[in-house]
Amino acid sequence: MKKLVFVSAVLLFATCVSAQGILLPPDAVVQPPAEAISANAKVFSGRWEGRWDERMPHVLVVEEIKSGFEAAVLYAWQEAPAPNSWSAGWYRTTAVIDGNTLRVPLRNGVKAWYEYQADGSLKASYLRPNSTTQNIAVLQKARP
Repeated sequence: MKKLVFVSAVLLFATCVSAQGILLPPDAVVQPPAEAISANAKVFSGRWEGRWDERMPHVLVVEEIKSGFEAAVLYAWQEAPAPNSWSAGWYRTTAVIDGNTLRVPLRNGVKAWYEYQADGSLKASYLRPNSTTQNIAVLQKARP
């Protein structure tokens, strides 16, 4: 029985994709944007990597640009450095494209937004409800 559990865990781990040490689901795939999608929206397509406040690894995968105003995204994070904080994880959601900004609604009222910069990076901001402390990151597009 112990061997079966171990083999199952190894197989599950082997099917996951790792980015910056963050496990992503094996079906995390970026679909090329349709030709009809505006260049303004297309720039968000891809896997982006960075660190919140230069310490917490974060990956954003813009899996599909559905229209010039909507994208399917995978938001992933690493486990917090402090004990008993939170575990690493990921989840999918729908983001809104507003000009050069991608707005990603997160759980529990948390908001994240990513502004496309002239140098090709994303300037990211993160704000929890009832807080004035804004976390920031700079994400770079990962090579395929």
